[in-house]
Amino acid sequence: MLHPKTLARQPGKDTISAAMVPNTSALACYREEYQFIQSFACDENDFAKAFDQNDQQAELRVLPLICHELRHWFDCIGTLWGQEHLVRFYNACNSRINNDPDSFSPIMEYFNEAERTFLHTYYTTMAVDPQVRTSPEPWKWGLSVGHRFDYDGKPRLDRRIVFTRFLNQAGDQICRCPFSIVSLLETGAMASEMFADIVLLNRLPDESQNRAMEQIETERYGNFVYNAELARYSVAAHAVSNYTDIVDPPPVFDTSAQIAALCLNLPRELILKMKRPSQLDFIGEVETYLKQEHDRGYAFLSLVCNGANSTATQNPFPERALSEASLPDPKSIRELCVKQMARLPNQIIDGPFADYARSLLSYGMEVFEHRGVLGIGLREYMALVKKQFIPPILLPNSKMIFLSGDIDSWIDIEDRFAITEAVIYKMNEFRTVCGV
Repeated sequence: MLHPKTLARQPGKDTISAAMVPNTSALACYREEYQFIQSFACDENDFAKAFDQNDQQAELRVLPLICHELRHWFDCIGTLWGQEHLVRFYNACNSRINNDPDSFSPIMEYFNEAERTFLHTYYTTMAVDPQVRTSPEPWKWGLSVGHRFDYDGKPRLDRRIVFTRFLNQAGDQICRCPFSIVSLLETGAMASEMFADIVLLNRLPDESQNRAMEQIETERYGNFVYNAELARYSVAAHAVSNYTDIVDPPPVFDTSAQIAALCLNLPRELILKMKRPSQLDFIGEVETYLKQEHDRGYAFLSLVCNGANSTATQNPFPERALSEASLPDPKSIRELCVKQMARLPNQIIDGPFADYARSLLSYGMEVFEHRGVLGIGLREYMALVKKQFIPPILLPNSKMIFLSGDIDSWIDIEDRFAITEAVIYKMNEFRTVCGV
């Protein structure tokens, strides 16, 4: 049974100037600064029908949506990249609360790393002409390289970006988007959503199943894959489809999600050692800069191309991608991740968030142990069914539900939200002082 708790006050919106994990719609989002999922479309009644009454239509409304956001939560607490990001965030929070001006550097380290990792929306461009922007499928696809700018507005030739350009059949550019962490997070989230849809649809009677599948394919996935405004969320799946012989959306997104999870778990020293595939030879010396930046978007492209070049077709795609790229197998990478994750709690700066950050890292390690480096050991749908590893979910009526009882107590969660909101405001204030 659901036992919602009414919050006296919700956390504010847009407390970080650029969302780290932007959602593709207004239906729900994962609030990484507060560690909860926020539902805008599904209310307490929908959740009760889905989880307590086994209402199939309610399950179709609620579960795929929450699986999408649950994937974001898992990636942000249960991968090597996610845990490193958490350490930077909570160190920044503790530094600001401790209020020692000589120790404020973690604040800018967090913001600078976030900007390098997620890339500002400036780098994503769309055609001005609406007819070009809404060009019918299929789109043409290609890669290019560019650079970032420094805080003085000057090009940084040592800070490079790999772009994907989508063109219509006439050769007009529909949009250009970078391969960033956002691309990897969103391809995993879409794969999780599709997995839940498929499981739930297979439980419906044949007639209802066909109608529901047609509606989902048309309204959700068809419009999503060829939507210029959402291109950075489908760009990773487009890469898999273009470089491999995988064509149907579910296996394309599932393969893309596994490679994305692998890239989020790659230790930085392995990114430096990756073999460049022939498809990316055009990048030339730019590859050196991408590797020095530990660019996980570039790592994704490299693994997909290496996997496509492998002749060991009897092996699963991720394994042959790793082998062709001259990298260790998933088991060895997992061992490296565990060692590096075990050191992260000792890097937490003392302060009000130290204990919570360490508990979150410990909880994330459990998630990692279940999921593995490919993210498939525990599917998000199965976590929902088992009510396992689920963060608090905030409903439209300001009520919060706790499907898993092992994350936050009902006593102090509002206090933590209030402190987090206040310190993020002060962090953004300091960033402005620094001229950023």
